[in-house]
Amino acid sequence: MKFGLQNLRRLGVHKTAAQAQDERGDVLVMFAAALVVMIFFVGLAMDASVVLMAHSRLNGVCQLVAQDRLTYQDTVRYSEQPGSDFSKCIIQTLGANGFTDKGELYFTEDTRSENKRHYKARIVLHGSCDTHFLKLFGLKKIDFAAQTDFDDTYGEPNDNVVWSPSVPASSYSGHYTFTDGAVTGFNAGKLPDGWTIA
Repeated sequence: MKFGLQNLRRLGVHKTAAQAQDERGDVLVMFAAALVVMIFFVGLAMDASVVLMAHSRLNGVCQLVAQDRLTYQDTVRYSEQPGSDFSKCIIQTLGANGFTDKGELYFTEDTRSENKRHYKARIVLHGSCDTHFLKLFGLKKIDFAAQTDFDDTYGEPNDNVVWSPSVPASSYSGHYTFTDGAVTGFNAGKLPDGWTIA
């Protein structure tokens, strides 16, 4: 049995012109709604990819500073103010790699004896990214940060005497801030949880 248009009409399965028009209108509304949702997610993905790329670059700069610390190891080792001099060395490395935004250094010397010194450091770099799509919703900029921790030991127990600064470790252990290539502040004793000062 063939179900042509005539047979369907005989069975009462037919559409009026008004019903067909309503369906075309419904499809148009659904398509417009789907298009708006699709544009929203494409715009969101575009902004997210830009932020992720910028964050990845910032992470790379953090890792570069952590690796480059060996270059100025002796500067820190024989400094009367290791934390301050270390932050200046970091600023030089960052400047050479095009970073001039805000940054932080947590520095502590947690072991200090006649034969051994040990320090810990954490670098936190701050960045921001202009948005394109999210600007339409009032979010013009997205801020983010990257950080890396590292440490170093000078000397070993029962070995030769290791040089130490004449000032106590508490005078240079703490939180340093820098921006535009200069140290802008120092908060003595402000360290991440669990960090100690010798």
